[in-house]
Order: sequence, then structure tokens, then C-alpha cells
Amino acid sequence: MQDAVTNAAQTQQWSFILSQLFAWVMTGLAWIVPFQGRIFAFVLQGESFWSLAGMSVLLLLPAARWRGGTRCGWCGSIGPAS
Repeated sequence: MQDAVTNAAQTQQWSFILSQLFAWVMTGLAWIVPFQGRIFAFVLQGESFWSLAGMSVLLLLPAARWRGGTRCGWCGSIGPAS
């Protein structure tokens, strides 16, 4: 009987811990979508093609640099696979 009570309490504790962890992760990620919306709205409100192209390049260069400097999870090399 003691084992059943202990096991139920542990299950309830793990359920609480996992729900809190999920809530913290979702709170940390919740700002990304509105932030992306603001950035793309800013970029796409240019008056001419060249202003749109320039802002897009300035937006994509840091992302490309970040991707180029990270390790590949599959092969372990740095940068894009050859």
C-alpha cells in the first residue's frame, strides 16, 4: 500500500515538473513569432524594389554568417556540407 501512495505522489510530482518546464519553454519562445512579424513588416514596407532588396540582404547576412559558423550535426564539420 505504501508503494502505491509513493508511486502516485512521484507521478504527480513529475507531472507538475514537466508542466512547469513546458510552460517555461513556451514562455521563452512566445516572443519569437511577434518579433519576426515586426521585422518582416519593417522590411516589406519599403518604397522601392532596391530598398526592399537592401533591407533583405542586411537581414539575411547575419543569419547566413551564423549558419556558416555553426557545426553540422550530421558530419561535425563547420559550415555547409561540401
